[in-house]
Amino acid sequence: MVLSGSHPWCLTHAIAAIADIDDTLWISNTSGHGNTTHFKPGQTQQLLGTEGNAVIIDAHSGFNPNALGAASGIIRAGGLLILLCPPLDNWHRHNDPEYSAILSHGCAPEDIQGHFLSRIARLIKASIHTITVEEGLPVPSLPVYETSTTDTWPDTDNLCRTDDQRKAVEAILRVATGHRRRPLVITADRGRGKSASLGIAAAQLLQQGIGPLLVTAPQPEAVTSLFDQATKLLPDADIRRHRIQHNETTLHFVAPDDLAQNPQEAALVMVDEAAAIPAPLLSKLLKQHARIVFSSTIHGYEGSGRGFAIRFRETLDQTTPKWRHLTLDTPIRWANGDPVEALTFQLLQLNASPSPDAMIKDSANGLGSIVKLSQAQLAKDEALLNELFGLLVTAHYQTTPRDLQMLMDSPDLSIYVLFRGSHIAGTVLSVKEGGLCKTLAQAIWLGERRLRGHLIPQSLANHAGIAKAAELTGERIMRIAIHPALRRLGLGKQLLETVITECQRKNRDFIASSFGATPALLNFWQISGLTPLRLGSTRDTASGEHSALVMLSLSEAASRIHTLARKRFIQQLPILMSDSLRDIEPSLAAALLSETSHSSAMEHDRLTEQDWLDSISFAYSNRTYDGCVLAIEKMLLKALRTKPAHIAPEILTLLVRKVLQKYSWQEVANQCQLSGEKAVVAQLRRGVRHLIELHLSECPTPVREKLHPLLNRQPI
Repeated sequence: MVLSGSHPWCLTHAIAAIADIDDTLWISNTSGHGNTTHFKPGQTQQLLGTEGNAVIIDAHSGFNPNALGAASGIIRAGGLLILLCPPLDNWHRHNDPEYSAILSHGCAPEDIQGHFLSRIARLIKASIHTITVEEGLPVPSLPVYETSTTDTWPDTDNLCRTDDQRKAVEAILRVATGHRRRPLVITADRGRGKSASLGIAAAQLLQQGIGPLLVTAPQPEAVTSLFDQATKLLPDADIRRHRIQHNETTLHFVAPDDLAQNPQEAALVMVDEAAAIPAPLLSKLLKQHARIVFSSTIHGYEGSGRGFAIRFRETLDQTTPKWRHLTLDTPIRWANGDPVEALTFQLLQLNASPSPDAMIKDSANGLGSIVKLSQAQLAKDEALLNELFGLLVTAHYQTTPRDLQMLMDSPDLSIYVLFRGSHIAGTVLSVKEGGLCKTLAQAIWLGERRLRGHLIPQSLANHAGIAKAAELTGERIMRIAIHPALRRLGLGKQLLETVITECQRKNRDFIASSFGATPALLNFWQISGLTPLRLGSTRDTASGEHSALVMLSLSEAASRIHTLARKRFIQQLPILMSDSLRDIEPSLAAALLSETSHSSAMEHDRLTEQDWLDSISFAYSNRTYDGCVLAIEKMLLKALRTKPAHIAPEILTLLVRKVLQKYSWQEVANQCQLSGEKAVVAQLRRGVRHLIELHLSECPTPVREKLHPLLNRQPI
């Protein structure tokens, strides 16, 4: 039901509508009313695993699309969803408090054109799934929907309520008891019983004495349904919060980052809501555990399971090629064709999808065209919006409905689309940043102000310590996505070149981006001329990686700042690698330090006679590591900057972990699978010999002649 009118009128009729309904949730930025449970829109993650008979969303206090997505999935069959909103024809003019989430400093609510809310209102008015009541018109009686109960479901095995669920339980049991290294991926829309399937399977395994069992998810609340189901089937078990013990076996929850960092023995690991967990964590769990099940929502406000399945498939194929995929289609919490689910999917584009692979490949023979779309164009063309948002969902599997609102309404957003025929092959989203006044720039530099948005200028001013950077005006690439069937064809680079040209035309000072850093992604940006100027000290919650900031200067002022920021980054990174960045991968360190352009001489580029003496005497004789470490570090940093591709991966790992990240001898031995300190030292000498060979042509002739006897000796 949609109640459209003044706020007092909406409240009066909403309270009347739920008078005889218990277990009602009220979602509002203000407060709840009557005998309801109140949640603020930003608390939607707490709704995971909960159920209710009715939900009221007060859009007068702010319309949060993620909250609608969360609320729609918790309503039981026969329940009621009530949306309170301003008059539909004027809703887009409403000064929505939730606009602050998509506004950067310098933009005002008046700058938002209201395309997102206009579209929502239009779809509501045309929907056959809603009862829309406008102020001044009579309120009709609500129809009574038959509620599905367990008695109406086929008795598949006295536990599972659908055949889909029975197959899922059997598949989970097979992972735990069958061949190792054959993980299972379960995907389903919400309300299909995937979490309950995990709970049923867990209970059966505990009854068979198989354990311990571990379950992980983005938040403990996400596995409430799993534990509830297992508890019902194990009435004699010792039940505690997120832990069940049955006889000698246990089922308990472990946070994903804790499980990845501190592996535990388990007969089976179950990962629920996997799409909301960073991909690197999932990959680590996959490699650590021989028996593991991943479960994810396909169309969810908390992250897209479709994107998860596509992007994670590559990792599964490489690591465990015999993995299986199972989809649950039949709903349990409500009936097929449920009106709330149908409307929510339509409003929030939860079923958005890119062009089918065959269709986009058929149109891929031409050169294609790159077009800059307006938000007004997207608002008027539902098919175009569906295809574009579907591509973004597929490429970035933590895309949420809030991102749809940002796409349609965020001021200063530029949308570039690469068409092949009439279909979208790729897209880039960029946003204008910077141009801040000197006073604000100084306050940001000193850490006294933190503005919404303007990520690149603020990071350079505060973290890199260059206040003037906040006064520059540039573009930040927020998203770049290429159709899965057309990747690795150079289309991303083609799109990026177009954006760079457009930025030059608009006299921007720079173009930049920030993303979860991997060697492959850094290589993509560096090929287009954007070099890394910063690496975040903590891992990003979305990507699971440290965020890298890359930049290409387009003006003389930006070039000066770029040169300074790059030099300071190269100076500071080796220091941070023994502190806050001690966990980054050696291959990432090499990618960050390597120079492709903007090269500037660094202190460690100049090897002194003593550096050569120390390095060679360590590599070819029996000098101690501690006595030669300064020279070894300088030689390693020089190699990483100028010749990283010439260092074999196993040598790179050994050298970076010990020399730069200061791992203990035992830590290095464990990581490099060596027997102990003596074996590590032997491999270090071998690694330093390789570095010497890389740089020997640069060694001054008098020094080389002096060292000639050592170089001709057989290594000890």
